[in-house]
Amino acid sequence: MNKAENYRGFEIAWLEPPLTSAAWTANVASNDAHLYALMGGRGAKVIDGRTRDHMISEAKKYIDNLLDR
Repeated sequence: MNKAENYRGFEIAWLEPPLTSAAWTANVASNDAHLYALMGGRGAKVIDGRTRDHMISEAKKYIDNLLDR
């Protein structure tokens, strides 16, 4: 099942439950041209975590770091 959460103009998307128990993986992306440029022109950033909550927390930290530069 695909899940997504919007955060500060970005979308954090992931599969739930993960296919393996090794890690949870999220993609961080944005359709906003300015936010896309902050990501360095990459289409999406892949974020891994040990649990769902850890993955989402790491994705939010990545976004916060982009916006607080």
